Amino acid sequence: MFLADLFFYCSVAFLLGIAFASLKFNFFFFILIFLIFIFILLQAKFFTLKGASLVFLFLIIGFIYFNFYLHYQKIIQSIYPGKEINSSGIIITDPNQSSLSQNFIVSLQSPDKGTVEVITNNYPKFNYGDKIEIKGVILKNNLPYKPFQMVYPEVKFISSGNGFFLKSLALNLKNKLLSVFPKFLSADNSAFLGGLTFGERADFSKDFKNKLALSGTTHLIALSGYNVSLIVEMLGLVFGWFMSRRKTFYLISASILFFILMTGLEASIIRASIMGFLALFAKEIGRIYDFKSSLTLTAVIMNILNPTILIFDLGFILSFLSLIGIVYLYPVLKAKFHLEKSGFLNWKENALVTFSAQLMVLPIIFSYFHNFSPMAIFSNIFILEVVPLTTIFGFGLAFLGIINYYLAWPISIFVNLLLDYELKIIDIFSHFGFQTTFSLSPILVIAYYLVIIFIIMKFHYNLSLKKLIKEKNNLKNEF
Repeated sequence: MFLADLFFYCSVAFLLGIAFASLKFNFFFFILIFLIFIFILLQAKFFTLKGASLVFLFLIIGFIYFNFYLHYQKIIQSIYPGKEINSSGIIITDPNQSSLSQNFIVSLQSPDKGTVEVITNNYPKFNYGDKIEIKGVILKNNLPYKPFQMVYPEVKFISSGNGFFLKSLALNLKNKLLSVFPKFLSADNSAFLGGLTFGERADFSKDFKNKLALSGTTHLIALSGYNVSLIVEMLGLVFGWFMSRRKTFYLISASILFFILMTGLEASIIRASIMGFLALFAKEIGRIYDFKSSLTLTAVIMNILNPTILIFDLGFILSFLSLIGIVYLYPVLKAKFHLEKSGFLNWKENALVTFSAQLMVLPIIFSYFHNFSPMAIFSNIFILEVVPLTTIFGFGLAFLGIINYYLAWPISIFVNLLLDYELKIIDIFSHFGFQTTFSLSPILVIAYYLVIIFIIMKFHYNLSLKKLIKEKNNLKNEF
């Protein structure tokens, strides 16, 4: 077995250990099932005994690590539901503003320790790095493994500028760039462009969020690998003109880190940023970039930092599943439907890419959101081809708008046209979506993904077999 394969299986075992611990499986039953599975693989000569032992060890490590993490989090906190506190603390996230309230995470200082989510009135407005005094009762969060909450406590501002200076700089720049859009665009267009460029959703109305969900286009405002790749390509072109490859690598890597801080440490953007950095690093040291190893390493890094995200962070789950669908399921469907030409404006390719991602996240969408958009493929066919252009010119509008109003004005006309078109498509196709009242059982979800995995593995096995037969035939022809 190759070292890369061993790393992959050990990483998957580690993640499985975390998953089973998250779902509160009985430890000994879990060990028994996995030992039977390992035994079957050994009999099939899929693993050597040493390889199987190492995979089994990482499974145990994953299971133990999750429980250790939870125990450690309890130790470092002195707060619990029902406790009344009067403490000072520092705001460690960019406050999420709505028409009626604002919420943010506070890292408590003396006399209490821990982190708490504060939901309070939208005025006065608070910022990242503000030191505040809060008085109220600690409440349990309805979402598992999320910080405790304080709902409308007494909040008193103490001082500002207490956060990490680089994060403060990044968030201030983001807010300054976002403030450019309303100067040139309508409220809906401005809000949507903020979502496309920086993943900002604070200005979205409830009606617009519902339209995005029903039209199957919510993913457009979820920051992803596309945003990171766009930044990498643009900066690569700029820095590549007058800097060495190594200096360009360092500057792009620093820019990726800055963008992560700017966009609020979302799971999807962290995943994309780590994978983007690994791709850059592989190129820098002259190695071939391996997607499978990169994906598993990224998942392992993120779960070492916070193992609760594997099962309970929706952004993490959707980000990884949709990417797996595009990379692994898309080639299967492409071969099945004999897609050779992408069609006008790449409509065939866009349809199949959307369908691949939708298939991978369908059970999760049903279970969490209880809505379904049968026309999602068609809405994405009409939108996906113009979104990259909108995003690129959106960034241009934001940066030029800071420099000079009249420099940005010509771009704003073109951006407005693109946004009007996209919002019209979203509005039309939102009428075809509908709400569901049922959710799938865990057994059905597991069965669904096992079938998907089997289909993908069978396709790649047949592909490898065809390649092997072709190589043998070529050797025969040579002799």
